Amino acid sequence: MTGPLSTGTYQQSVERGMQRSFAILVVLLLISGTGSVLSPAAGAPAPVVVMSIVFAGFLLVIAVRSWQARLTAHDGTVASIVATANTLAYLVLGQEALPMATRSNSLVVATLLVAGFHQRRRAWLICSGLAAVHFWVSLSVDGPMGAVESLWPLIAAPVAAAVVTRVLRSASLRADQSEQALQAAKVRAADAVARRAAHRHFQRTLHDDVASALRAVATTGLDIAEVRQACSVAVTRATESPAEPADGTAELWAGLADLPIPAGTQRVMARGDAIRIPADVAKAVVAAARQALANVERHARAKTVTISVEGDEKGFVVRVRDDGIGFRPQDVKQTSVGLRDSVNQRLADVGGMAEVDTAPGKGTTIALRWAPTAAGLPASDVDRHLRRGLRAALDDIRPPLAAVCLPYLLSMVIPVVRHLHATPLMPWVAGWYGSLIVGTTLLILAAHRPVIRWAAPLAAVWTVAGAVWALQVIPADSLTNYASWPIGAIGPMLVVLVTVQPPWIAVGALLIQEIVLNAMVVDGSFVVESYLDVLPAAVSSLLCLAMGFVIISTIARLGDVVLAANAGRTRIAVTAAARDGRMSLHARRIADIGQEILPFLRGIATGGPIDDAVRERARLLEWTARDELHIPGVLDLPARKRLENARRAGCVVTIQADTDTFNPPQAVRTLLDSALSTESAPQEVILSLHPAGDEVLISLVCLPGDAVRSAVLRAALPASAKVDDDDADATCVELSVPAE
Repeated sequence: MTGPLSTGTYQQSVERGMQRSFAILVVLLLISGTGSVLSPAAGAPAPVVVMSIVFAGFLLVIAVRSWQARLTAHDGTVASIVATANTLAYLVLGQEALPMATRSNSLVVATLLVAGFHQRRRAWLICSGLAAVHFWVSLSVDGPMGAVESLWPLIAAPVAAAVVTRVLRSASLRADQSEQALQAAKVRAADAVARRAAHRHFQRTLHDDVASALRAVATTGLDIAEVRQACSVAVTRATESPAEPADGTAELWAGLADLPIPAGTQRVMARGDAIRIPADVAKAVVAAARQALANVERHARAKTVTISVEGDEKGFVVRVRDDGIGFRPQDVKQTSVGLRDSVNQRLADVGGMAEVDTAPGKGTTIALRWAPTAAGLPASDVDRHLRRGLRAALDDIRPPLAAVCLPYLLSMVIPVVRHLHATPLMPWVAGWYGSLIVGTTLLILAAHRPVIRWAAPLAAVWTVAGAVWALQVIPADSLTNYASWPIGAIGPMLVVLVTVQPPWIAVGALLIQEIVLNAMVVDGSFVVESYLDVLPAAVSSLLCLAMGFVIISTIARLGDVVLAANAGRTRIAVTAAARDGRMSLHARRIADIGQEILPFLRGIATGGPIDDAVRERARLLEWTARDELHIPGVLDLPARKRLENARRAGCVVTIQADTDTFNPPQAVRTLLDSALSTESAPQEVILSLHPAGDEVLISLVCLPGDAVRSAVLRAALPASAKVDDDDADATCVELSVPAE
């Protein structure tokens, strides 16, 4: 590792798991080595004892640092120096002062540290040098064959460490990248959702308040004070910052009771029990009911309006009934903002729905329904896709399993061959070990999917049975040399079993072997001076199991921990993105109407005159507001002036969009500018926008047809645009552009 890791990341968790497994390994090696040095049979010379004490102190420091996940390449360098000095002490003595396995412990620790924390080329160079030092010393102490045999831990340890650290760090990096991608996607989604919500909020404000206030100014005979009040309210609601999503609960009746009474009607409140519901739901229902009442005032010519509520917190319906003239629902345009967005969409946003029951002459009833089960929203496809990628980055544990197990399985072939003829039955033990290699490899290959129910328990039985049988076969004096290799041979299989099966299977298998081993030591089947001589063999399987168990269990289970740590940061980022999205869109929409409409309304609200010229201006600005409802953000000031001049000249301009267009294509402005830029304005312009998959179909009809206008449109639009000017009665344009 070359630098500090960010907290709350998969890389940090993986690094902690690897270093803590190394701490357990160091402690076990320390126990094993101390037992050998202190054994009465060892009779270790003073230089060996001194170096062992120095190295034991170093191991304690390393164990603490590794448990705290503070190991660096510097620790590997220091370990290499201490281990080299420790090993050279045996060369000075020129005799077998300690068992072969114990003598290599210091170098095993050093190679693990170097392979795990140094750069790859430097690590292989240092590990090769440490292996050469050990071989040189063992050559004089154990002879050529003993020196070769003693190399296998120094081969397996750095290979396993190098591969497993590389695999796990790479996997953790991919996991962090997936988590970052997930958070970025959530932020983008939050921004998009917030912008959409702010867009809808502004559309409703534009329709419910701004356009209504402009209509009030343009209408004669209304109370001037009420008109000014409507203008003031419209300016306030248009300019106030978008509210944060409401939290907590609210009492539904409290909001409904404060709704204004439509002019010329009597309101009847059929109040029921108090209903506390989520505050955002209450806010949406009350706002939808307010718009329903506004429609009554504008269109119904009703005498009585009744508001009733049926239900409770588990689901309710609010009905707004009037005894007015009613209407035919099929006559309401799909592009009508009042019903579509201010009522229907408000309820849909919180998981509810609105129903309209009406007919000419029979009044109108609008039912606003909501139930908690309808409010849940499914996880987005992006979220599900990225989480699958996030899990896949770490859940395939085959690479780390192979890195932990295979180097030991293969390098142990050296002592197997070396001691093949130690007893008559050792070839059969070697055959059992061959089956163990095959079985472990097969289980590793199947570790990414559920293992066949009987396969792992069968492998555990075969493993422990063979290990117990091998204890009866190996030489009686083998516990202090590598002739006892079958005792540690089951370690890789135990690592696999503890990963793919409940841990008790592997722990139980190890426990059976340890019980049999200790029983045989007690009854004298093995020749040892003291129990301290048994420690290296007794902990050999435990070493591999403990290290592998901590690594694999950390990788297999770290997801929830890191996701929980990241959840807070994600919530903060998502909240900030949503807030920024709302504010930026609101600022943009305010800029769209702030040059003309808002100053006009402020002037009326603060006492400005209301005469015929002002009323005419209000009618034109109401059209501007309605244009903004259908194609928000498209018309700049020059385009709005062209539309206004065309309308002043008598041109009927109709703009329709059969969807809640969030980002209308800017080609719309080009189309309108070109159609209205000729010297004579058309009598009628009809502009329509229709979604068509990933594109938006824009159609324009100008009445009557005009050759000059057709030429201007053809020159301004791309070649893909279809301009039909053969009909003298109309000029028609069709254009498909990508949805923005």
